[in-house]
Amino acid sequence: MRQHGVTRIIAMSTISAYDARDQFGFMRTAAYWTVYMLGRRSQREILGIGEVFKEKGEGLDWTLYRVGVLGGSQEDGRVAQTGWIGDGKTTIYLERRDWANWMIQEVEREQPRWVREMPVIYSPYPGGIW
Repeated sequence: MRQHGVTRIIAMSTISAYDARDQFGFMRTAAYWTVYMLGRRSQREILGIGEVFKEKGEGLDWTLYRVGVLGGSQEDGRVAQTGWIGDGKTTIYLERRDWANWMIQEVEREQPRWVREMPVIYSPYPGGIW
């Protein structure tokens, strides 16, 4: 990125990646251990990408957004919400259309939001499912 003058990147990660603002979430813990048991190598790879951003991303406007379970879209025009695991409103579920709308919104911002942060993006449902 530095070699080519790119200063902004928005990349996807998983809810297995930890952020200091996260709190306990049963669904996240269950997802982490399920992926650990079934796809340990892939999990290490994606968690390693997050560590590279944290350790070597100084001076870059990176956002590593975390997703849980991806699903089909029920409605048009909604935008995924952002939050932290265990915050009482975040869910583990993300509809693809909500995700796409969130990405467009983030890319079109004049001032980047979530710089050097790792928010969870999710589709809101009453009561959440953490």
